[in-house]
Amino acid sequence: MIARIDTNTTLLDQLLALGLKIDLDSCDVAFARTLPFRPADMTSNQAIIAEAILDPTNKETVEAIVRSLPGMEPFDVFTILHAKFAKEILPHITGRVLAQTTPSKPHDREAIIAHARAYAKAYNAEGISNDRFCIKIPTTTSGVQAAVVLQSEGIQTLGTALFNVAQAHAAAQAGMYAISPYFNEVKAHDAAERWPDVADPGLEHPMAHRMGAIRDAYDALRAQDKYTPQIKGASYISVLEVLAQPELGCEHVTLHPGPIEDLLWATGQPAFAGGKWKQRLAEYTPECTPWTAPSGPDMVKRDTQRAAHDPLGNAPTSPGVHYLADGVLDAANDADPATKQRFEDAMACFVRAEDNVLEFIADIQRS
Repeated sequence: MIARIDTNTTLLDQLLALGLKIDLDSCDVAFARTLPFRPADMTSNQAIIAEAILDPTNKETVEAIVRSLPGMEPFDVFTILHAKFAKEILPHITGRVLAQTTPSKPHDREAIIAHARAYAKAYNAEGISNDRFCIKIPTTTSGVQAAVVLQSEGIQTLGTALFNVAQAHAAAQAGMYAISPYFNEVKAHDAAERWPDVADPGLEHPMAHRMGAIRDAYDALRAQDKYTPQIKGASYISVLEVLAQPELGCEHVTLHPGPIEDLLWATGQPAFAGGKWKQRLAEYTPECTPWTAPSGPDMVKRDTQRAAHDPLGNAPTSPGVHYLADGVLDAANDADPATKQRFEDAMACFVRAEDNVLEFIADIQRS
Protein backbone atom coordinates (compact mmCIF):
# COMPACT_ATOMS: atom_id res chain seq x y z
CA MET A 1 0.00 0.00 0.00
CA ILE A 2 1.39 3.41 -0.99
CA ALA A 3 1.06 6.02 1.74
CA ARG A 4 -0.63 9.33 0.99
CA ILE A 5 1.90 12.05 0.32
CA ASP A 6 2.02 15.44 2.02
CA THR A 7 0.17 17.65 -0.47
CA ASN A 8 1.90 20.81 0.75
CA THR A 9 5.00 19.67 -1.09
CA THR A 10 5.61 19.95 -4.82
CA LEU A 11 4.79 17.08 -7.15
CA LEU A 12 8.51 16.56 -7.58
CA ASP A 13 8.90 16.12 -3.81
CA GLN A 14 5.98 13.70 -3.79
CA LEU A 15 7.43 11.55 -6.57
CA LEU A 16 10.84 11.49 -4.89
CA ALA A 17 9.16 10.45 -1.63
CA LEU A 18 7.65 7.46 -3.46
CA GLY A 19 11.16 6.39 -4.45
CA LEU A 20 10.93 7.46 -8.10
CA LYS A 21 14.24 8.83 -9.37
CA ILE A 22 14.30 11.89 -11.62
CA ASP A 23 16.86 11.94 -14.43
CA LEU A 24 17.77 15.04 -16.42
CA ASP A 25 17.15 14.73 -20.17
CA SER A 26 19.39 17.66 -21.05
CA CYS A 27 23.04 18.71 -21.32
CA ASP A 28 22.19 22.26 -20.25
CA VAL A 29 24.62 22.93 -17.41
CA ALA A 30 23.03 26.31 -16.63
CA PHE A 31 19.63 24.67 -16.12
CA ALA A 32 21.14 21.94 -13.95
CA ARG A 33 22.70 24.59 -11.71
CA THR A 34 19.29 26.20 -11.07
CA LEU A 35 17.59 23.04 -9.81
CA PRO A 36 16.71 22.83 -6.09
CA PHE A 37 17.57 19.12 -6.14
CA ARG A 38 20.19 16.91 -7.74
CA PRO A 39 18.81 14.60 -10.44
CA ALA A 40 19.94 10.99 -10.36
CA ASP A 41 21.34 10.59 -13.88
CA MET A 42 21.82 12.81 -16.92
CA THR A 43 20.82 11.15 -20.15
CA SER A 44 21.65 12.23 -23.65
CA ASN A 45 21.42 11.36 -27.31
CA GLN A 46 22.67 13.00 -30.48
CA ALA A 47 19.79 15.49 -30.52
CA ILE A 48 20.28 16.52 -26.89
CA ILE A 49 24.04 16.97 -27.05
CA ALA A 50 23.63 18.80 -30.38
CA GLU A 51 21.56 21.46 -28.59
CA ALA A 52 24.46 22.08 -26.22
CA ILE A 53 27.19 22.03 -28.85
CA LEU A 54 25.29 24.31 -31.23
CA ASP A 55 24.16 26.72 -28.49
CA PRO A 56 25.73 30.13 -29.26
CA THR A 57 26.60 30.58 -25.59
CA ASN A 58 28.94 27.59 -25.88
CA LYS A 59 30.52 28.71 -29.17
CA GLU A 60 33.90 29.80 -27.79
CA THR A 61 34.26 26.69 -25.63
CA VAL A 62 33.38 24.32 -28.45
CA GLU A 63 35.66 26.05 -30.94
CA ALA A 64 38.57 25.93 -28.48
CA ILE A 65 38.09 22.20 -27.92
CA VAL A 66 37.82 21.46 -31.64
CA ARG A 67 40.96 23.47 -32.40
CA SER A 68 42.84 21.66 -29.63
CA LEU A 69 42.33 18.39 -31.54
CA PRO A 70 43.91 19.11 -34.95
CA GLY A 71 43.65 16.39 -37.57
CA MET A 72 41.09 14.38 -35.63
CA GLU A 73 38.02 13.07 -37.45
CA PRO A 74 34.86 15.06 -36.64
CA PHE A 75 33.17 11.89 -35.37
CA ASP A 76 35.93 11.37 -32.78
CA VAL A 77 35.84 15.05 -31.82
CA PHE A 78 32.09 14.73 -31.28
CA THR A 79 32.67 11.85 -28.86
CA ILE A 80 35.21 13.89 -26.88
CA LEU A 81 32.92 16.93 -26.81
CA HIS A 82 30.20 14.74 -25.36
CA ALA A 83 32.50 13.65 -22.54
CA LYS A 84 33.59 17.22 -21.80
CA PHE A 85 29.99 18.45 -21.52
CA ALA A 86 29.19 15.46 -19.31
CA LYS A 87 32.03 16.42 -16.97
CA GLU A 88 30.40 19.82 -16.43
CA ILE A 89 27.05 18.22 -15.57
CA LEU A 90 28.48 15.56 -13.25
CA PRO A 91 28.72 17.72 -10.08
CA HIS A 92 25.00 18.49 -10.39
CA ILE A 93 23.75 14.88 -10.41
CA THR A 94 24.11 11.97 -8.00
CA GLY A 95 24.51 9.16 -10.52
CA ARG A 96 25.66 8.59 -14.07
CA VAL A 97 26.05 10.58 -17.27
CA LEU A 98 24.81 8.79 -20.37
CA ALA A 99 25.75 8.93 -24.05
CA GLN A 100 24.30 7.15 -27.06
CA THR A 101 26.25 5.22 -29.69
CA THR A 102 25.95 6.42 -33.26
CA PRO A 103 22.41 6.04 -34.61
CA SER A 104 23.80 5.57 -38.10
CA LYS A 105 24.79 1.96 -37.35
CA PRO A 106 22.15 0.39 -35.06
CA HIS A 107 22.62 -3.01 -36.72
CA ASP A 108 26.43 -3.07 -36.71
CA ARG A 109 27.66 -4.93 -33.62
CA GLU A 110 31.32 -4.05 -34.04
CA ALA A 111 30.60 -0.37 -34.68
CA ILE A 112 28.47 -0.21 -31.52
CA ILE A 113 31.22 -1.83 -29.46
CA ALA A 114 33.88 0.46 -30.93
CA HIS A 115 31.91 3.63 -30.24
CA ALA A 116 31.04 2.56 -26.70
CA ARG A 117 34.72 1.88 -26.00
CA ALA A 118 35.60 5.29 -27.45
CA TYR A 119 33.09 6.92 -25.11
CA ALA A 120 34.57 5.02 -22.17
CA LYS A 121 38.07 6.21 -23.11
CA ALA A 122 36.86 9.80 -23.47
CA TYR A 123 35.02 9.72 -20.15
CA ASN A 124 38.01 8.21 -18.36
CA ALA A 125 40.26 10.90 -19.86
CA GLU A 126 38.00 13.50 -18.22
CA GLY A 127 38.34 11.76 -14.86
CA ILE A 128 34.91 10.11 -15.07
CA SER A 129 35.16 6.56 -13.77
CA ASN A 130 33.17 3.65 -15.17
CA ASP A 131 30.73 3.74 -12.25
CA ARG A 132 29.67 7.27 -13.24
CA PHE A 133 28.66 6.70 -16.87
CA CYS A 134 26.49 4.41 -18.97
CA ILE A 135 26.32 3.91 -22.73
CA LYS A 136 22.96 3.90 -24.50
CA ILE A 137 22.68 1.26 -27.20
CA PRO A 138 19.80 0.68 -29.66
CA THR A 139 17.83 -2.40 -28.63
CA THR A 140 18.47 -4.46 -31.75
CA THR A 141 20.09 -7.86 -32.20
CA SER A 142 23.46 -6.20 -32.75
CA GLY A 143 22.86 -3.86 -29.83
CA VAL A 144 22.14 -6.53 -27.24
CA GLN A 145 24.97 -8.71 -28.54
CA ALA A 146 27.31 -5.73 -28.20
CA ALA A 147 26.01 -5.15 -24.67
CA VAL A 148 27.12 -8.63 -23.60
CA VAL A 149 30.69 -7.79 -24.63
CA LEU A 150 30.67 -4.32 -23.11
CA GLN A 151 29.16 -5.43 -19.80
CA SER A 152 31.94 -8.02 -19.50
CA GLU A 153 34.45 -5.17 -19.88
CA GLY A 154 32.89 -3.13 -17.09
CA ILE A 155 31.09 -0.71 -19.42
CA GLN A 156 27.48 -0.39 -18.30
CA THR A 157 24.89 -0.27 -21.06
CA LEU A 158 21.29 0.84 -21.49
CA GLY A 159 18.84 -0.47 -24.07
CA THR A 160 17.33 2.56 -25.79
CA ALA A 161 14.74 3.07 -28.53
CA LEU A 162 12.75 0.38 -26.74
CA PHE A 163 9.07 -0.09 -27.58
CA ASN A 164 8.11 -3.68 -26.77
CA VAL A 165 8.41 -6.54 -24.29
CA ALA A 166 10.68 -8.60 -26.56
CA GLN A 167 13.28 -5.82 -26.41
CA ALA A 168 12.93 -5.72 -22.62
CA HIS A 169 13.54 -9.47 -22.40
CA ALA A 170 16.54 -9.16 -24.71
CA ALA A 171 18.07 -6.43 -22.53
CA ALA A 172 17.61 -8.60 -19.45
CA GLN A 173 19.23 -11.58 -21.17
CA ALA A 174 22.16 -9.36 -22.16
CA GLY A 175 22.62 -8.19 -18.56
CA MET A 176 22.15 -4.54 -19.50
CA TYR A 177 22.21 -2.03 -16.66
CA ALA A 178 18.96 -0.34 -17.69
CA ILE A 179 16.32 0.09 -20.37
CA SER A 180 14.56 3.22 -21.62
CA PRO A 181 11.08 2.54 -22.97
CA TYR A 182 9.87 5.56 -24.95
CA PHE A 183 6.44 6.61 -23.68
CA ASN A 184 5.87 8.99 -26.60
CA GLU A 185 7.20 8.45 -30.08
CA VAL A 186 9.97 10.86 -31.08
CA LYS A 187 7.73 12.63 -33.61
CA ALA A 188 5.31 13.62 -30.83
CA HIS A 189 7.92 16.14 -29.66
CA ASP A 190 7.80 17.94 -33.02
CA ALA A 191 4.15 17.62 -34.06
CA ALA A 192 1.17 18.11 -31.75
CA GLU A 193 -0.99 15.81 -33.85
CA ARG A 194 1.34 12.88 -33.03
CA TRP A 195 0.87 13.38 -29.28
CA PRO A 196 -1.85 11.36 -27.49
CA ASP A 197 -3.59 14.20 -25.62
CA VAL A 198 -5.42 12.12 -22.99
CA ALA A 199 -6.76 12.80 -19.49
CA ASP A 200 -5.52 9.55 -17.93
CA PRO A 201 -2.20 8.54 -19.54
CA GLY A 202 -1.84 5.56 -17.20
CA LEU A 203 -4.85 3.96 -18.90
CA GLU A 204 -5.50 5.86 -22.11
CA HIS A 205 -2.05 6.50 -23.57
CA PRO A 206 -1.20 4.05 -26.39
CA MET A 207 2.09 3.07 -24.72
CA ALA A 208 0.59 2.46 -21.26
CA HIS A 209 -0.28 -1.16 -22.08
CA ARG A 210 3.27 -1.98 -23.13
CA MET A 211 4.84 -0.19 -20.18
CA GLY A 212 2.65 -2.24 -17.85
CA ALA A 213 3.54 -5.40 -19.76
CA ILE A 214 7.26 -4.67 -19.39
CA ARG A 215 6.74 -4.14 -15.66
CA ASP A 216 4.88 -7.46 -15.41
CA ALA A 217 7.55 -9.28 -17.44
CA TYR A 218 10.29 -8.06 -15.13
CA ASP A 219 8.23 -8.89 -12.04
CA ALA A 220 7.93 -12.44 -13.38
CA LEU A 221 11.68 -12.68 -13.97
CA ARG A 222 12.45 -11.41 -10.47
CA ALA A 223 10.05 -13.98 -9.02
CA GLN A 224 12.33 -16.59 -10.63
CA ASP A 225 15.43 -14.88 -9.16
CA LYS A 226 16.49 -13.75 -12.64
CA TYR A 227 18.24 -10.49 -13.43
CA THR A 228 16.28 -7.46 -14.63
CA PRO A 229 17.61 -4.08 -15.78
CA GLN A 230 16.50 -0.84 -14.20
CA ILE A 231 13.41 0.61 -15.93
CA LYS A 232 14.23 4.18 -16.88
CA GLY A 233 11.22 5.61 -18.74
CA ALA A 234 11.79 8.35 -21.30
CA SER A 235 10.11 10.67 -23.80
CA TYR A 236 7.49 12.47 -21.71
CA ILE A 237 5.65 15.63 -22.71
CA SER A 238 3.08 16.31 -19.96
CA VAL A 239 3.21 16.13 -16.19
CA LEU A 240 0.18 13.81 -16.23
CA GLU A 241 2.29 11.30 -18.16
CA VAL A 242 4.99 11.53 -15.52
CA LEU A 243 2.48 10.93 -12.71
CA ALA A 244 1.42 7.70 -14.43
CA GLN A 245 4.88 6.18 -14.31
CA PRO A 246 5.00 4.80 -10.74
CA GLU A 247 2.05 2.52 -11.46
CA LEU A 248 3.64 1.47 -14.76
CA GLY A 249 6.77 0.22 -13.03
CA CYS A 250 9.33 2.92 -13.78
CA GLU A 251 12.17 3.26 -11.30
CA HIS A 252 13.53 6.38 -13.01
CA VAL A 253 11.89 8.91 -15.32
CA THR A 254 14.02 10.88 -17.74
CA LEU A 255 12.67 14.41 -18.04
CA HIS A 256 13.31 17.44 -20.23
CA PRO A 257 13.48 20.80 -18.41
CA GLY A 258 9.79 21.56 -19.19
CA PRO A 259 8.22 18.68 -17.24
CA ILE A 260 10.70 19.26 -14.40
CA GLU A 261 9.51 22.87 -14.19
CA ASP A 262 5.92 21.59 -14.05
CA LEU A 263 6.73 19.20 -11.19
CA LEU A 264 8.32 22.07 -9.27
CA TRP A 265 5.32 24.35 -9.91
CA ALA A 266 2.45 22.03 -8.94
CA THR A 267 1.57 20.73 -5.47
CA GLY A 268 -1.13 18.38 -6.77
CA GLN A 269 -2.48 16.74 -9.88
CA PRO A 270 -3.33 19.41 -12.46
CA ALA A 271 -6.78 19.29 -14.01
CA PHE A 272 -6.72 17.94 -17.55
CA ALA A 273 -6.97 20.62 -20.22
CA GLY A 274 -6.84 19.42 -23.79
CA GLY A 275 -4.76 21.13 -26.43
CA LYS A 276 -1.88 22.11 -24.14
CA TRP A 277 0.90 20.42 -26.10
CA LYS A 278 4.24 21.47 -24.61
CA GLN A 279 2.64 24.31 -22.64
CA ARG A 280 3.97 24.62 -19.12
CA LEU A 281 1.59 24.61 -16.18
CA ALA A 282 2.71 28.05 -15.03
CA GLU A 283 1.49 29.45 -18.37
CA TYR A 284 -2.16 28.48 -17.85
CA THR A 285 -2.28 27.71 -14.08
CA PRO A 286 -4.73 24.79 -13.94
CA GLU A 287 -6.47 23.86 -10.71
CA CYS A 288 -4.58 21.16 -8.82
CA THR A 289 -6.06 18.49 -6.55
CA PRO A 290 -4.30 16.12 -4.12
CA TRP A 291 -2.54 13.30 -5.92
CA THR A 292 -1.93 9.73 -4.79
CA ALA A 293 -0.47 6.95 -6.90
CA PRO A 294 -2.96 4.10 -7.48
CA SER A 295 -2.73 1.21 -5.03
CA GLY A 296 -4.70 -1.73 -3.66
CA PRO A 297 -7.98 -2.67 -5.42
CA ASP A 298 -7.83 0.44 -7.59
CA MET A 299 -4.42 -0.62 -8.91
CA VAL A 300 -5.68 -4.15 -9.63
CA LYS A 301 -8.66 -2.76 -11.51
CA ARG A 302 -6.50 -0.43 -13.59
CA ASP A 303 -4.02 -3.22 -14.35
CA THR A 304 -6.87 -5.40 -15.62
CA GLN A 305 -8.22 -2.63 -17.83
CA ARG A 306 -4.80 -1.79 -19.22
CA ALA A 307 -3.81 -5.38 -19.93
CA ALA A 308 -6.98 -6.13 -21.89
CA HIS A 309 -5.92 -4.33 -25.06
CA ASP A 310 -2.73 -3.14 -26.75
CA PRO A 311 -3.63 -0.03 -28.79
CA LEU A 312 -0.39 -0.40 -30.75
CA GLY A 313 -1.16 -4.00 -31.78
CA ASN A 314 -0.18 -7.26 -30.15
CA ALA A 315 3.59 -7.46 -30.43
CA PRO A 316 4.84 -11.07 -30.37
CA THR A 317 6.92 -11.99 -27.33
CA SER A 318 7.89 -14.96 -25.23
CA PRO A 319 10.11 -15.07 -22.12
CA GLY A 320 11.44 -18.44 -23.31
CA VAL A 321 12.90 -17.07 -26.55
CA HIS A 322 16.68 -16.65 -26.76
CA TYR A 323 16.66 -13.07 -27.99
CA LEU A 324 20.46 -12.82 -28.13
CA ALA A 325 20.67 -15.29 -31.01
CA ASP A 326 21.41 -13.89 -34.45
CA GLY A 327 18.42 -12.12 -35.97
CA VAL A 328 15.86 -13.13 -33.35
CA LEU A 329 15.25 -9.72 -31.78
CA ASP A 330 15.35 -7.95 -35.14
CA ALA A 331 12.68 -10.35 -36.43
CA ALA A 332 10.47 -9.59 -33.42
CA ASN A 333 10.93 -5.85 -33.91
CA ASP A 334 10.18 -6.07 -37.63
CA ALA A 335 7.05 -8.13 -36.94
CA ASP A 336 5.66 -5.30 -34.80
CA PRO A 337 4.69 -2.33 -37.02
CA ALA A 338 4.64 0.14 -34.11
CA THR A 339 8.17 -0.76 -33.01
CA LYS A 340 9.51 -0.82 -36.56
CA GLN A 341 8.18 2.64 -37.39
CA ARG A 342 9.01 4.27 -34.07
CA PHE A 343 12.52 2.84 -34.07
CA GLU A 344 13.17 4.08 -37.62
CA ASP A 345 11.81 7.53 -36.76
CA ALA A 346 14.02 7.76 -33.67
CA MET A 347 17.18 6.75 -35.51
CA ALA A 348 16.41 9.19 -38.34
CA CYS A 349 15.99 12.04 -35.85
CA PHE A 350 19.29 11.23 -34.14
CA VAL A 351 21.15 10.78 -37.43
CA ARG A 352 20.04 14.26 -38.54
CA ALA A 353 21.32 15.73 -35.28
CA GLU A 354 24.59 13.83 -35.54
CA ASP A 355 25.12 14.97 -39.13
CA ASN A 356 24.49 18.60 -38.15
CA VAL A 357 27.11 18.45 -35.41
CA LEU A 358 29.65 16.66 -37.60
CA GLU A 359 29.26 19.37 -40.26
CA PHE A 360 29.56 22.07 -37.59
CA ILE A 361 32.79 20.53 -36.32
CA ALA A 362 34.13 20.17 -39.86
CA ASP A 363 33.37 23.84 -40.54
CA ILE A 364 35.40 24.86 -37.49
CA GLN A 365 38.27 22.65 -38.61
CA ARG A 366 38.23 24.24 -42.07
CA SER A 367 38.13 27.81 -40.79
